[in-house]
Amino acid sequence: MSASCVPPTLLTLARTGDKMPAIGLGLWKLSDVTNMVSKALSHGWRHFDSACDYGNEALVGAGLERGMRELKLDRKDVFVTSKLWNTFHHPDHVELACRKTLEDLGLDYLDLYLIHFPIPLKYEKGAAQILLRWNVQRGVAVIPKTSSEKRLVENKDVFGFELTDAEMGRIDGLDRNKRYNDPGDFCKGMGGDYPIFD
Repeated sequence: MSASCVPPTLLTLARTGDKMPAIGLGLWKLSDVTNMVSKALSHGWRHFDSACDYGNEALVGAGLERGMRELKLDRKDVFVTSKLWNTFHHPDHVELACRKTLEDLGLDYLDLYLIHFPIPLKYEKGAAQILLRWNVQRGVAVIPKTSSEKRLVENKDVFGFELTDAEMGRIDGLDRNKRYNDPGDFCKGMGGDYPIFD
């Protein structure tokens, strides 16, 4: 593999410049959490992705403590992410939720604290409604598909709110110039290139 094809082992966080391991161990519904976290550390894992709503942060913390002690790792050697759950988005609740997470994990600080499911709750809309509104607000026609009557109603309910310029910009910034259903590549897995139109 050429040097240009080797992915980085560390990523740089845009806002802070901090380094984050490119691969992290997800801890949602992980069985035997304490032992798995401790074993993961012994196998070189240094990024752990947790959240208060996973319901296992105290067990994660026990695994971190055991593994770091056994391997003589410092806190700075491990990157820990956690997330703020939906019901704690109000500014009065954020610090309390973060302190609870820190207590459960047995840590003095988090390397990254994310908001679980940001943006839609401000408008009491789902993520699909936000994306539909984003397109409509840009003047793009949308054609959502659903087999659910509930979604049928939700998908049309995108006109009673407006995204701010900053919110529009954040969604615009998600673009990676990647097309997931590229007609030019559509039939390559079927034995060759086939034109869509003859």
